[in-house]
Amino acid sequence: MIEEKKDFRFNISILAILMLFMASSVGSFESPGMQVIIEYWTARGVSVESVRMLTTIQSIVSLPFILAVGRFVGKRISYKATAITSAVCVLVGSMAPFFINSSWTIVLVFRGLAGVGVGLAACRTALMLASVPADLHTKYMGLGQSFMIGIGIISGPIVGVLSSISWRHVFLINLYTFVVLFFMFFIKEPPKTVQDPEEKKHVRAAFKPSMLKYAIAEMVNSTFALPAIIGVATYLAGHKIGNATLAGTVLMLYSLGAIALSYLGAVQKILKRFTLPFCYALAGIANALLVLFPGVVTTFIAMFMIGFGSMGAFALMQVYSGNSVSREQMPLATSILITGKQLGMFASVWAMKFAHSVFHLTTDADSVYAMGIMVFAVLACLALVRGIFVPKEKQETEGSNEKR
Repeated sequence: MIEEKKDFRFNISILAILMLFMASSVGSFESPGMQVIIEYWTARGVSVESVRMLTTIQSIVSLPFILAVGRFVGKRISYKATAITSAVCVLVGSMAPFFINSSWTIVLVFRGLAGVGVGLAACRTALMLASVPADLHTKYMGLGQSFMIGIGIISGPIVGVLSSISWRHVFLINLYTFVVLFFMFFIKEPPKTVQDPEEKKHVRAAFKPSMLKYAIAEMVNSTFALPAIIGVATYLAGHKIGNATLAGTVLMLYSLGAIALSYLGAVQKILKRFTLPFCYALAGIANALLVLFPGVVTTFIAMFMIGFGSMGAFALMQVYSGNSVSREQMPLATSILITGKQLGMFASVWAMKFAHSVFHLTTDADSVYAMGIMVFAVLACLALVRGIFVPKEKQETEGSNEKR
């Protein structure tokens, strides 16, 4: 671990790690054109749920690779080799459906390959933490999130235009993965940490299984936050208020809400331990706006709120779960948390189907938004109880991560 800030310089290796964050975003960029893809394939006998797996199958396929990253990468397997393999899988898996698409099964197989790349890209967090000084962790993790989300701001309107050509052209948005692969060859292995033998014996004992509650909470959060992305095109079409181009523009607001997390530290200084309940409440209110006041303006506002609220909750969970284990087990702790997030993303499609069987609103997107109001309300209430998600000892140290 680099401890001296004066010895650190931003270099091409750090830039490459930031690019690796972009690789983990693959799968969400086609969302503005989802309704076009749904209409094409459902006319050929494919179910809506199966088509929506285009966005979520990466989540389930990535799980074993995410866990493997936490256990082996940086120890038995190099970060650089992992990053290159990740980028190759993402590139082939995300671009191939444009060229090879004779059946929906083939499309999903390639998306599964992209999921392998997404799982391997989970090494980005541990790699970044090991490559920059401790007092710059927050800054560079924030930059990584900005790289990951920023591509979404650019992609939304482009995908809206591409979808007007054909459903296949939507996949051309993934051309950026060529650039990601190029930069992976410039990654440098971080310096190894020297660990005291006695300390090493206690690493396993220091792990707290209770950190699994953060993964479960994030799974629920993701399950009811992702429909804001994958269901927005259906929502707009169902209410006759917009097409794929507008859906792409609307999703820019979701990305902007996530980028606004750069101010989460300032919010945390004011709200302290109530920051997490605030994030959940914000997402719940956004879902209420979508259900009660369908319209272009409210959709823009709601998407920004969901982006900030759901991603803000995830950012805080990273801090809380990371602080619940020893430093040496942070890669594994991060992997388990991301696993929860990926499971939630996969479950979101089925949550939409279940919610629609309960509420029967205008679209299945409306129904899952209605259920989301209740789910985020419950999460907010749980987060209010100190010791469930927000550790009791955090009352005075929540802002410490911002000061490092």
